[in-house]
Amino acid sequence: MLDPWHPLATLRIDTVATSIEMARSTFGPFLCNRYGLAWIVDGGGTTWLDQTAIPTRPGSVLLMRPGMQLRHDWGPRRSFQSFVVFDFEGLAPGWPKVSSWPLFRHLEPGEFIFSLWRYVIAGEHGDGARSATVHPGVELLLRMFLTGKTADLAATSPLLSAPVERALSFVQARFQAKPDADIKLAQVARQARVSVQHLCRLFKRELGTSPMECLRLLRVELAASLLERKEQNLAAIAEQLGYSSQFHLSRSFKQYYGVTPSDYRAAFAAGLATRQGGLPFRYHRLRRYLYERAPGEVVMWGQE
Repeated sequence: MLDPWHPLATLRIDTVATSIEMARSTFGPFLCNRYGLAWIVDGGGTTWLDQTAIPTRPGSVLLMRPGMQLRHDWGPRRSFQSFVVFDFEGLAPGWPKVSSWPLFRHLEPGEFIFSLWRYVIAGEHGDGARSATVHPGVELLLRMFLTGKTADLAATSPLLSAPVERALSFVQARFQAKPDADIKLAQVARQARVSVQHLCRLFKRELGTSPMECLRLLRVELAASLLERKEQNLAAIAEQLGYSSQFHLSRSFKQYYGVTPSDYRAAFAAGLATRQGGLPFRYHRLRRYLYERAPGEVVMWGQE
């Protein structure tokens, strides 16, 4: 039987990425200007698409459409997600109307769609074969999502070693309780139940960075969230997060994100910018597939 769904010849893929999100963090609200598919690999929370609240768990797949207000409220433990951002000029014959597309499906983590999804992620960095694997793969992901024909066997595991998990849990709990906390490396090592030297080796092997660099990244990630969610001035944010001055905050923010806090806040509010998710974990072994123009840089739609 011939497939009545003609190929999406105008399909344009902007981002294929993965991210690890901090526990109890929030992203958004953000005005979507493209389509997106997001797969919650581990963790979850509540995602808001306009006024619809969607509880998420491992295996949840969300579909965002242009013009929607998106907000992720992540749950009590770190979450791992993969997402695809794409656009097209119009639907080919046979495709259902966009207004009828489901906003989400809660699938079993072992279903075949996720094997295909990992194939798409791997193909993103293929040697000259991007258009041959990623574009048809993303279109097939979309077809499977819309039809609900997603089942088969697959697996994934975003786990870190126990000492690194304990260290990150301790740091995140301290930041949540006291954002300006002055955390020492020896404290982190004690909570991880290993020596300072061993903890540094584990962080280097599993996250590609040092524990203290990870602390700095976590702090600037929290600053970005405050810029997105609150109207505090930069001096107040700097004081709240333990920066010595507004200048120190601005310098650190630009070092990691490539733009000033003021420019990012204005562009984000206008729906013209977003940051790559999970900046503190951009070197994590599961993010070897991450598609970024440069690690951690903000994407400014108006400058493409």
